[in-house]
Amino acid sequence: MKMTYCFLYKIEREEVKKPSQVDRIFKQALREFKENLIATYSVANKQGNGQVLNIKYKDLIANFLHVIETVCGNEKIQDDFPVTLCVNAFRGFMNEFMSQNRVETEKPSKNKRKKEKKQKSEDHINHGGHMLQMSMINIPTACEVCTSFFLWPIERSLVCRNCKLTCHKKCYSRANQECLKDMNSSTANMQSKGVCVVKGKVFGRPLGELDLSMGKVPAVVECLITIIEMYGMYTEGIYRKPGLTTRVNELKELIDNNDVSKIEFEKYQVHVLASVLKSFLRDMPEPLLTFDCYDDFIRAASLSEDRVSTLFNILKKLPKVNYDLMERLVFHLARVALHENVNRMNASSLAIVFAPCVLRTNKLVPAQESLRDIEQQTLCISSIISHQMDKIKSTLADIDTLDTAHHTATHRLSSLRISKVYGPTEGPSKMDEEEKMLVGQIQEIKKEKDFLTSNLPSLRRTNSDDDLLSTDDGSLDDVDTNTLGSSRKAKLKNTTKKSKRSNNNTLDSDEDPIMV
Repeated sequence: MKMTYCFLYKIEREEVKKPSQVDRIFKQALREFKENLIATYSVANKQGNGQVLNIKYKDLIANFLHVIETVCGNEKIQDDFPVTLCVNAFRGFMNEFMSQNRVETEKPSKNKRKKEKKQKSEDHINHGGHMLQMSMINIPTACEVCTSFFLWPIERSLVCRNCKLTCHKKCYSRANQECLKDMNSSTANMQSKGVCVVKGKVFGRPLGELDLSMGKVPAVVECLITIIEMYGMYTEGIYRKPGLTTRVNELKELIDNNDVSKIEFEKYQVHVLASVLKSFLRDMPEPLLTFDCYDDFIRAASLSEDRVSTLFNILKKLPKVNYDLMERLVFHLARVALHENVNRMNASSLAIVFAPCVLRTNKLVPAQESLRDIEQQTLCISSIISHQMDKIKSTLADIDTLDTAHHTATHRLSSLRISKVYGPTEGPSKMDEEEKMLVGQIQEIKKEKDFLTSNLPSLRRTNSDDDLLSTDDGSLDDVDTNTLGSSRKAKLKNTTKKSKRSNNNTLDSDEDPIMV
């Protein structure tokens, strides 16, 4: 994100009386790309994982290409627009930024290499519900898969932490036995509700049995959504148009039989990825919004007042793993719906597709009542997505306002420090006081920006306290302080105004802003 902020700031500082069409489109595409990057970073921050590190260089380039093509389409630019030139300019800036910020890694010592090798060997392996970990053999033991004995005491075994299944490292992939502890927890719970559980290794399994190594949601869902957001956000008919059945089945089988982190999802068409995601949700033995909450959601949809607040109160009753996945899914769908002018999928269209996947009942319902329920199901999901869309738009506007204030303060700080080196024009004590004030403002703005970014994907109903900085025109000067209800917001508003006033006294300088 720092790269895009810096690049945008440099472009906007250049005084151009009449910018060319290329400059205008390029700047607009950069702003759109920045918002995509903020959303991606906020998800990784919320999940508490290293997902951002898994996004490749080519993914960012591909995303920027989609963005600039979309901007050209919205502006009805002719086909001779130099899209390749703009992408190459963006690629060049990325390369420059990466070379300037590359940290030389020290050669690890011998002891460090041994320690890393030991830690790597002790990492557990997930297979068929088992959590297998390398373990020493103290007595003669036979492998439960191939029945041959281990070369005791030389050879180490893989032992499941839960059911204590013991096997060779080379044999674990052939183990057909299901982990008994997992079956007794989530699967037995499903069966007690009268749900027939038909299992693959990923599809058709209860959420509690799936790999959560990439954060709070199943790894397969995170991988699918991330690639769709990188490559398919602007695809017309996303989630409405089905993928090729043979390719969908091929990818499902690949996911069921392989580690998802090793699958190259980007090689598949976006509609195939979307169909696989829908299939994952449909195949869950209990729907994402659970059978127990179904009646509550249907009743809430019929409310004319307080519908949204009631829906969000019901969402809080979901099991944590269901709530986390619903939060990630709604944030993704809201982002898709924000581009409805391109992909032709608004909140209602997405709700029609996803409502049967995440909200259904296990009771026998008469046909007429079932048809009425379909309308209520769609209204539930549509209301949640629409509310999340409003929250995302207002929060991104707040972050943009804070970003402008941050660059204003850092530019003033840079000029102030340069003037101190090459001959102060003001009293030293006055300049030191202003520098201290600017550093405090920058820290305050950065803290607030981090708070907004980390809470961007949160699935909660916003109110006046949550809309921290939003205004119609992006200016803080017209904010009605009577509706804020937050001392932090008033304090931040004051800080941002001080940054603007400080910038009026900025000394002339061609130096880049200091990234604090």
